[in-house]
Amino acid sequence: MRSHARFVPIALIAAAGTLLGGCANQRVDELESAHRQLQVRNIELSQENAARDAMLRDKDTRIEQLESERSSLQQRIDDLVSRLRSLGGQYEELTGRLDRVRLSSLDPSTDAALRSLVSQYPNLITYNPDKGMVQFGSDLTFDSGSDVVRAEAKAGLAEFARILRSSSAASYDVRVIGHTDDVQPARTRDRFPTNRHLSMARAISVAREIEGAGVPGRRIETAGWGEYRPAVPNNPSGGTRANRRVEIYLVAGTGEGIEVRSSTRTGESAPTPRTAPQRDVPMK
Repeated sequence: MRSHARFVPIALIAAAGTLLGGCANQRVDELESAHRQLQVRNIELSQENAARDAMLRDKDTRIEQLESERSSLQQRIDDLVSRLRSLGGQYEELTGRLDRVRLSSLDPSTDAALRSLVSQYPNLITYNPDKGMVQFGSDLTFDSGSDVVRAEAKAGLAEFARILRSSSAASYDVRVIGHTDDVQPARTRDRFPTNRHLSMARAISVAREIEGAGVPGRRIETAGWGEYRPAVPNNPSGGTRANRRVEIYLVAGTGEGIEVRSSTRTGESAPTPRTAPQRDVPMK
């Protein structure tokens, strides 16, 4: 009995050992499986990380390319702006040269004669040598709202016509342009409905005085701007003397036109055309 009793614990120990061994093996298998799964996941994560690194490198490369393109485009913009400024300067220079050609200074003899004329009539006449322009103040040339040249202005116009008849000024045509301020005289409104009518009538009156003093009519052109080309801003309270004026420009003659006699009698020849090489005369 005692011998049998000793074998029972041994058997139990053996059975427990077998059971424990089986559990241990199962646990090892589980751990090995988990380890393999972790290794696979680690490989997957490494691949994903490598792919992200590659994407980041591509993005960095693309950013560098875009930055290089941006710098190149900015340089092109700067070059174009610089070129545009240069062309703008050239354009202004050419425009200035063209203006000087169109409104160039007159020949020395005519220039000197006009300066002398201004010194004789300082209150009536002003002279702009850069534009070849003589200006008669309307307040001294006409009464308010009138197109009749005042007696004191006729002497100045006659002297101006004498200059135009001189050999030095014979190649110039004459452009007579009337201007007013923005106030229309009420007492002559029936005759001159607008200031344009009045400015044109005054230009024609000045042209008649010049023509009557011996300057051929074919050399004279007239225009009237009314209040639309003020020399200075008009006074809000009304009446701006500086804008009431008649401007007379001496421009390169075209050589065109005809001789027109003052009367036509039986047997008198018809008007004789006069021609010359045509030149471009800008309109102001």
